[in-house]
Amino acid sequence: MTMRTCRFHVAACVLAAAATPTPLAWATSGEAAALRARLEAIEAALRRGDAEALRAAATRDGRVRVDLRGLPDAQGSYGSGQLQVVLGRVFEAFETRSFAFDDEAREGRPPTVFARGAWVRRPRDGGTEVRDTLTFALRLEQGDWRIVEIRSSP
Repeated sequence: MTMRTCRFHVAACVLAAAATPTPLAWATSGEAAALRARLEAIEAALRRGDAEALRAAATRDGRVRVDLRGLPDAQGSYGSGQLQVVLGRVFEAFETRSFAFDDEAREGRPPTVFARGAWVRRPRDGGTEVRDTLTFALRLEQGDWRIVEIRSSP
């Protein structure tokens, strides 16, 4: 390989790296790893219908805004204990058939990110499945990612 060809390859790699968006450009590698772990824990908790695990993932510095479409009892701002009760009622009424985040978290205004996933649930007393998109807003609090908002949309 000639020196000119080598310079061309290096320049091409630099341009490609600059053009590729870096998820969580402002976060450290440890914070990004912690976010991945938190999202995996949220997925697992939703699949199991585990309101207590979601409570443990909630902000400790305030309230969690919840707006779950079609569930009037699951709309409002809740402290972590209240959140557990509200989500516990949702999980008593509905069986989660599946939940998975669809892609990488999207950056919000630091230190906030948004993660979106497909939630399929069915009423425990029978009926048709309901498909929603859940969007979680998570904020970095003292090195740990905490849920500050949960919203659904069709």
